[in-house]
Amino acid sequence: MFNNTKASIPEIQKNTALCILMTNQVLEIVRSGNTLRDLPSIVEKLSVFNESELFDTLFPNSIRRQSPGKGVAFSAYALNELNPKATISLEEAIDSLLLEWDISIEEVVFYLSKQFGKENIELKAKEIKGSLTGEEIVRLETIEYWLGINT
Repeated sequence: MFNNTKASIPEIQKNTALCILMTNQVLEIVRSGNTLRDLPSIVEKLSVFNESELFDTLFPNSIRRQSPGKGVAFSAYALNELNPKATISLEEAIDSLLLEWDISIEEVVFYLSKQFGKENIELKAKEIKGSLTGEEIVRLETIEYWLGINT
């Protein structure tokens, strides 16, 4: 048993290194975008990655604060265009958006609607709205706005 544990450590290290490399490759691709005319090329380059790799890299990058060289908007464009299967629940996705998502990047909301359905997002929004404060309320109301949800 001890030998099996030792043997698995290099495998874990290898998998971790591959994951980091893949994440960096995806981010490098989305950071290469300058205008929406670049989106078809970005989508084509990203299509070689599997869905979980795409989601696990593009979604977190799509919901962070925008700053030069981070590829936030292009991550959101690609996420919506490629529509990889989400690896988290709707509740986790909405909770993530409420933290620091730039409300001008509506593609993230459109993506979530494709994944979870507008009706489910509306139900979740109604469920959590009373427990939110400040910027969280603004972000949730913006999600509702982009989806045409009247509350």
